[in-house]
Amino acid sequence: MNHQFSRREFLKHVGAAGTGAAFPSFFYQIGCRNSSGRPNFIVFSANDLGYGDLACYGHPIIKSPHLDRFAEEGVRFADFHSVGTVCSPSRAFLLTGRNPYRVGLYRLANRDAHLRREEITVAALLRKGGYDTCFLGKWHLGDLENHPTPGDHGFDYWPATERNAFEGPENPTTFIRNGTPVGRMRGWYCDIIVEEALSWLNSRPDPDRPFFPI
Repeated sequence: MNHQFSRREFLKHVGAAGTGAAFPSFFYQIGCRNSSGRPNFIVFSANDLGYGDLACYGHPIIKSPHLDRFAEEGVRFADFHSVGTVCSPSRAFLLTGRNPYRVGLYRLANRDAHLRREEITVAALLRKGGYDTCFLGKWHLGDLENHPTPGDHGFDYWPATERNAFEGPENPTTFIRNGTPVGRMRGWYCDIIVEEALSWLNSRPDPDRPFFPI
């Protein structure tokens, strides 16, 4: 289902609440308007992707059929703005729905700045509502060994890296899966994430449960 809505409509449901609590109910209303079941949520985050870089947003040259299908079958934002110019604040807002200044992440995460354990995330709310949840790839909301992890913020399964794969995108060594360092993994970083996502989706105990991977 492709539903376009205005920034005013989005903020009415989400921004006025000041927390991430409005996210599930809002997307449930949009996703289930013509459906009797609970929707699955897939958040696909692409680094440095511009608004007009996809065919579904009007790019005349670049072809993006798989992302176009996401847009066709899901929710497409037609007027949406980032709350930060760097990674950590934007990711904190995506998960909590709160202004980065409220969560203490108005710059890149470091030893002192991280997503605090008491913050309520959309993953935690969806998991409470019966969803399977999964986080894959770049976390960049704190030190995965010393700060709260994706598992502390509502994700059942999480093969993640603290930041980018600085040693190179091939055969990365920085993945931590559910709290345990994985060691060297064979393949390209982006392919590894996709393979982990597919493995998680296909191995869930109850395939009929709704899911939320990001």
